[in-house]
Amino acid sequence: MDDSLPAGAQPGGDGGDSWTWTGSAPTPFAGTLAHQTAVAAGEHQHFFDNATATLSLDTGDVLYAYVFMDPMNPPSELMLQWNDGTWDHRA
Repeated sequence: MDDSLPAGAQPGGDGGDSWTWTGSAPTPFAGTLAHQTAVAAGEHQHFFDNATATLSLDTGDVLYAYVFMDPMNPPSELMLQWNDGTWDHRA
């Protein structure tokens, strides 16, 4: 996902986080904008759901996520999760 959320997606966040887009600091890996998490203590997340433009995957497909972790504010943990009808998919 580069530059914007998929069509129809509703952004959300909790724990003091929200969707913030940046074109620098750091420079996006691809595209012109990347979404950036808040510097906040404790568990927090940003997410989206209800996208009408969805991603289709086949058995054997591989997903990549490029994540820049700020060396001045490193997280103690990073979790990615996705929804195929449930949120029970995490890495």
